[in-house]
Amino acid sequence: MDGKSKDYLHLLLELFDVIVCGASEGSNAIEFRGMMKLLFKAHLKEPEDLFRFMSFLWTYGYNLSNQLNYRVNAVLQTRALYIGCAIFTTQTVQKKKQLASAASPVVISLLINLGSPVSEVRRAALNCLQSLSGIKESPFHPILYYLAQKAEEIISDPTYVAQALGTLFEEMQTQSKQQKKLLEALELLLDCVQSRSCPSYIARNLMKILHEVNGEMVLSHLLPAVGRLLENSLSSPQTVLKDEAVLFHLLLGKYNEHSASFLCKYQQSLDLFVKALHASQEIYKGIPTFQITALGQVGISKT
Repeated sequence: MDGKSKDYLHLLLELFDVIVCGASEGSNAIEFRGMMKLLFKAHLKEPEDLFRFMSFLWTYGYNLSNQLNYRVNAVLQTRALYIGCAIFTTQTVQKKKQLASAASPVVISLLINLGSPVSEVRRAALNCLQSLSGIKESPFHPILYYLAQKAEEIISDPTYVAQALGTLFEEMQTQSKQQKKLLEALELLLDCVQSRSCPSYIARNLMKILHEVNGEMVLSHLLPAVGRLLENSLSSPQTVLKDEAVLFHLLLGKYNEHSASFLCKYQQSLDLFVKALHASQEIYKGIPTFQITALGQVGISKT
């Protein structure tokens, strides 16, 4: 993103923040709601642009690097999610199908919010996802439908979504009826993590909710990201973003007892892990070296 684009996005964020605060409380709330409509009409007229911006708002608060130098706090994030819920109700079924497709950032952006430490953020994200959970044509439908049944638990516990997804994909191994659709949905999530176009803070939080989803297939899909981030950290560590450093530690976590046999079958996976074992440079203070995490995984795989 070039400088002008960053400035424009920063301005949009500031405008949205001021207007949504005014529209939420105070004697001029009605006037501010009118300004919100004008903002959407002037700058975010097309639904694709609107939901791309909303997806950005829902997730930018997780960005450790904060390239825009703008803080999206939990209050703004929650308000943006509830505004998203309201906008969903105005969309046609066809438009909802597009929003729930793999080409849209909406579902991924909402899913990672189910792991937010703030319960109201999780509640608002679930409300949005429930608007899309009935779209059977969505490749994410098996996941959305399953998580919609676990709403109370997800709202109560920020770690529950990871447990739920772990259980869902573990059960996939024995449920042939849903196996193909679930496998396709999982592959889409993993493809997002390893995609160059996916922001590292999105990938990092996606990996957090996939913490308990393991196996050979998982590691094999993530190897391109493992290789790319490891190469960057070794060749130019000063350019590695903090989100990328944390993401790499999460990726190394997939080298465990569930994927150990894959290292024997696929030489590249072993070669990358050996490289990580030699990555002893501290990239960020307070974040362990890749070597330490890799050594930890060796211990886990042996247990």
